[in-house]
Amino acid sequence: MSSVVFAGLSLAAIGFTGRYLARYGKLIVENLTKTSGFVAEGFSSKYYKGGFDTKMNRCEAALILGV
Repeated sequence: MSSVVFAGLSLAAIGFTGRYLARYGKLIVENLTKTSGFVAEGFSSKYYKGGFDTKMNRCEAALILGV
């Protein structure tokens, strides 16, 4: 008896998830593409693009540590 109830609840959950994705799937994909570009820019902006000196100085250490 409990396996029948579990199967019914599982099918209901799958149905509701499918209906939600059918309604809002396009909107979700659009928002994810907008957000992914923003996140990629945010992480790459902290990357120090210069080279390293032969002997480390205070300025270079601060750049590496992000201080």
